[in-house]
Amino acid sequence: MVPAGKETSQVILVMGAEGMLGRSLCPGLAAAGYRVIRQSRRVGADICFDPLDEVAVRSAIADHRPDAVINLIAESSVDICQTDMRQAYRANVRVVETLVSAIAFSAPSAHLVHISTDHLYDGQGPHVESATLPINAYALTKHAGELVAMRIGGTIMRTNFFGRSRSEKRHSFSDWIVSTLKRGETLTAFKDVRFSAMHMDTLTRCVAQAIRQRHAGVFNVGSKNGISKSDFAIQLAQGLDLDLQLIRIGSVRDVELAAPRPSDMTLDVSAFESRFDIALPSIENEISLAVKEYQERKIGTTI
Repeated sequence: MVPAGKETSQVILVMGAEGMLGRSLCPGLAAAGYRVIRQSRRVGADICFDPLDEVAVRSAIADHRPDAVINLIAESSVDICQTDMRQAYRANVRVVETLVSAIAFSAPSAHLVHISTDHLYDGQGPHVESATLPINAYALTKHAGELVAMRIGGTIMRTNFFGRSRSEKRHSFSDWIVSTLKRGETLTAFKDVRFSAMHMDTLTRCVAQAIRQRHAGVFNVGSKNGISKSDFAIQLAQGLDLDLQLIRIGSVRDVELAAPRPSDMTLDVSAFESRFDIALPSIENEISLAVKEYQERKIGTTI
């Protein structure tokens, strides 16, 4: 969680608050003293509306006059994006266009924090922000959404995250590993896909820093170093005393997928560290956070 500091009266509108990241982010920001307004299509959020409804979005921005808007809405299924470009465009580009227009019209002083993806990179990393190489529809539409967010000086955060999901409908990569192994089932983890993911609680702290400092631009936000997905699975399993024999080491090239996958999404995070005056952790530190979290929650056969 974000450690509570000075109380603030700032209002933060979180778009897509009922998703996996939103379920961790919103309590963290509230603990830091922000007044969080949660948006979702689902009943139970503070405000419920379709984010493609221009009138509803503009009304919400005008009514709440947020100091910052955090956009978590995305179609994050890489294969769905590849097979349904209309859905990919609507969720990853059109939603951002609608939101940017509403902010510019109703609350031009609000700062936009837009969550993007490490899928924009391929080839040997770690990658700096200028080295984009989208190889699938998901990455292309997320990149287009970034360009829209930049129109109003937003902070765009390219990231990948894990940890225990608080969402009933969305499970994280680490959730999948833990629940599969606890059921005594085998899983295949890729040795040739690398990333620099971070724990959702750490990402929440980074978002809070972006809200406070309001620096415009595109930034890599992740662990300082990278790891293969197979080594990630092994280290997480070791920390939880799970059966390593159930982990099969495989290659992404051996799996038939609708969309091509990047092989190396590792991030050079030095620009974010320098601009926001923050030291980002190692992937080993982030795995340790997840181990502690799963131990405390006693995650079993269901998540």
